[in-house]
Amino acid sequence: MLQNKIADAEALWLISTIIENSNPQEPVNDYFEGDSLFAPHERKRGLPIGNLTSQFFGNLYLNGFDHFIKDGLGCKAYLRYVDDFAVFSNDKQELWEIKGRMDEYLRALRLKLHTKKTRIFPVKNGCEFLGFYVYPQFRKVKKANVRFFEGRLRALQADFRKGSKTLEDIRISVQGWIAHVEHANSYGLRERIFEKYVFCNSPIPLLT
Repeated sequence: MLQNKIADAEALWLISTIIENSNPQEPVNDYFEGDSLFAPHERKRGLPIGNLTSQFFGNLYLNGFDHFIKDGLGCKAYLRYVDDFAVFSNDKQELWEIKGRMDEYLRALRLKLHTKKTRIFPVKNGCEFLGFYVYPQFRKVKKANVRFFEGRLRALQADFRKGSKTLEDIRISVQGWIAHVEHANSYGLRERIFEKYVFCNSPIPLLT
């Protein structure tokens, strides 16, 4: 029993250390029930990103939220990836009620639904999820995702000209993006991009 308590204390110390050294966050004056005037300045917000701890903490912290949605509210069509989630229903009024209950639950965790990204609409219009626009018959890559990647390719071109990057370095660097967008109907998009950004006498074959 004592050994378990020591292990728990060490785990809590490590978790606190990671969270306290999270990435700098933009200051936001969010107040929740029971907060004092200076609460937004006294409480650190945000999680460290760039490694698996953000996914782990997100899943750990929102595990109860999953059970609340599935078991408490009885939502049969619900999915979540870290802090992105979606609920489906044939009843628009039911979705508005679910949204209200979600907001209440999350406020108890000192969280809020994103005002601009939380929407209720027909699935035929396309659902924005995990960097894609998901339609009933197909998926498209978000334009912002494409713009970001093209900027990254321009930087890689500059490095290639200076000799600080090899073709193999570039291939390895872009494989993650390719693996991501392959989940969408993106072959034509990838073909156009890699024909546009040439690193040698011919386009680098990065479609596979």
